[in-house]
Amino acid sequence: MNILNSEGGNKLLNLADNFFNNNTKSEKNTDEK
Repeated sequence: MNILNSEGGNKLLNLADNFFNNNTKSEKNTDEK
């Protein structure tokens, strides 16, 4: 089984991407203040 090709793996990757994107956005917002 290739976890990255499974639906669950894709969901985990999407959650990780969203988490990373939210962290970068919050950091940029704090830098602007």
